[in-house]
Amino acid sequence: MTSSTDPSRRHLLVGAGVGAAAVAIGAVPVLSGVAHAQSVSNLSGPDLQLTLFHRSIELAFVEIYGMAIDKKLLDADETKSAALFQSHHNEHAVAAGALAGIGAVGTNGQMVNTYAGRIRVANTVDALLDVLFDLETRASSTYLLACGTYEVPRAASFASAVLSVEAQHATVIGSARGLPVGAFMPAFESIVGAYTPAEFPVLT
Repeated sequence: MTSSTDPSRRHLLVGAGVGAAAVAIGAVPVLSGVAHAQSVSNLSGPDLQLTLFHRSIELAFVEIYGMAIDKKLLDADETKSAALFQSHHNEHAVAAGALAGIGAVGTNGQMVNTYAGRIRVANTVDALLDVLFDLETRASSTYLLACGTYEVPRAASFASAVLSVEAQHATVIGSARGLPVGAFMPAFESIVGAYTPAEFPVLT
């Protein structure tokens, strides 16, 4: 098991964190464009419901990362990377809200409660990273599924932009955790494990 003070882990988180930032910056124009478009036209039907779901889980991710940081298991560099990823999720929540054109939906409380229990019993860095890796891997699957589910092109563009960032998060965390390369850099992304409204209902 890798120690939380292992320099290789710190360098992975910092170096790959920069890569994640680059991906996020690359996605910003897409997300900003989506938000701007919604000043004229909003979504409806299944696309609207799916976007509200995405907003609710992204807000949950923000809280979950806050709980992970508050555990004080991560060192300074790891905490910086976790805070960066948390900020990405906040940006995704804002973009989803703008895309939906509706601000009534809030944090997905059921998801927060589910992960709060897992974080509470994660008493080592490795255990905590396992939780965050699961979160980001499932988030990636969620947006891959959404890319093929959304009917409106701008909504699919939103899902694609978020997918690229959250897949990068999973890669960074999987690398830092010391998982086999195939676990965090699969040959193909999969929709297996995607979060769904059936599993985590949205309350408005």
